[in-house]
Amino acid sequence: MADVRINEKNLMQNLTDAGCDKELAEQCMKLSDETSNEKMLILLKHHRNTLLSDIHDKQDKLYCLDYLMYQLKKQNGGSK
Repeated sequence: MADVRINEKNLMQNLTDAGCDKELAEQCMKLSDETSNEKMLILLKHHRNTLLSDIHDKQDKLYCLDYLMYQLKKQNGGSK
């Protein structure tokens, strides 16, 4: 199997693009220096779960807002 390495610049850019804060990015960079991908994966999975939870929270708010708008439209006779 080929040895796939991500260079430091690309790793940092990817961590930033993924919304990792400075502390998490620094931890991951340190782990990449130690070639401890297993530990980095644990941190990244946790970050992913946090992002997914945020998405679900926003979706719940959208559902509530949509329901409120539906009720208001119904109350106004369905216009707009």
